[in-house]
Amino acid sequence: MHTKHLSNKVAHQKNSTPYTLKAKTLIETLYKRVDVDRDFLIFMNMKNEPTKISAQDAVDGAIHVAQYLILKGLEKNDKVTIMLPTSIDFLYVYLGIIFAGGVPVPVSQPAGTNNLDKYLDNLSHIVKDSESTFFITYDKMKMMVGGVKDKSFEFIFTSEINNKVIKKEDYKTLPEVGPDDYALIQYTSGTTGKPKGVTLTHNNLLHNIHGIGDALALGADDVGISWLPMYHD
Repeated sequence: MHTKHLSNKVAHQKNSTPYTLKAKTLIETLYKRVDVDRDFLIFMNMKNEPTKISAQDAVDGAIHVAQYLILKGLEKNDKVTIMLPTSIDFLYVYLGIIFAGGVPVPVSQPAGTNNLDKYLDNLSHIVKDSESTFFITYDKMKMMVGGVKDKSFEFIFTSEINNKVIKKEDYKTLPEVGPDDYALIQYTSGTTGKPKGVTLTHNNLLHNIHGIGDALALGADDVGISWLPMYHD
C-alpha cells in the first residue's frame, strides 16, 4: 500500500511568506479578473449540468442590479436583505448591492415548515436589526415572506430585476466604494438566541481570501470546488 507523506504542519504554517493585497475592494478584484482568460465560476445544477459564468458576465449582471436598485432609491450604505438559493441570481444580486454602495445581508431560506414561527421571528429580527431598506427574494417566497413582521422595507423579487430593461444612457453614476466600506453583514443562526450580526468590510474579506489562498499555496491554474450555500459562506 502506498502511503503518502503527511506534513506535520497545519495549513496556515505551510506558507508563512507575508502577502500584499492586490486590490482594495471586491469590486476592484472582479474587474481585474475580467482580464484573466479562463472560467470565473461554474454553477452545477441538481442534474450536474454546468453553467459557466465569466467575470465579465458577473460585472454586467452586477451593474444591472446596481442600476435597478439605484433607480429604486437605494443610497450609499443602505442595507439589503437577500433570501436566495445558491444561484447566478444570488451572485448578481450580492455583487450588484455592493456595486451600488449598499450592504448585503444574506439570510437562509426556511428548511420546510417545521419551526416556521421561530424562523420568521428570527428573520423579522434580522431585517429590523440590520435596518434593511430592501428585501430581495424570488417569486416562490412571496407567501412565506409575508409573515415577516417588520414592514419598514420594500420587497423586490428577482423576476422584477431580471425583466427590467435599463438603457445604458439612463445609467446613474455608481458610488465610490472603499476598503473600509461594509461588504457583508453575516448573521448567526439564532439557535441559542436572537441572531447576531457581524459587519465585514471589503478589507476584512480580501485579507481572509488572500490568507486562505496563500496558506494553501493556490496558483492561477488551481480550481476550487464548493458545495457550501452562498448565503452562509
